[in-house]
Amino acid sequence: MKSLYLVLGALCLAGAAQASPCGNQIAALEAQHKSGPAPGGGSASESVDAMLHHQPTASAVGGAGAAADSADSKRADRDAHFEVEIEQAKAAEDSGDVAGCEAAIAEARKALGR
Repeated sequence: MKSLYLVLGALCLAGAAQASPCGNQIAALEAQHKSGPAPGGGSASESVDAMLHHQPTASAVGGAGAAADSADSKRADRDAHFEVEIEQAKAAEDSGDVAGCEAAIAEARKALGR
């Protein structure tokens, strides 16, 4: 039983030793992506009319809906770009292309706004 633990421990250490800096960066970016939007990327500031407790007009509400749809579309585009860059980084890492991996990671960071 003791030898089983030693073998499992050695395998864990071997896996950790094989982890590359590029692979670690990929994992960190994927975790950031899953955690949500970049800091400060939330909602818009409150308008003067809202601060004065004025009720919005129907056209203002419609415009806000269109702006939200546009923001959702931009977010979806950024997410798709991020996914493409992460896949390129993984492929570059698998082939041993460190420069290609780092370039794809830089693009993925840009897509996340970080």
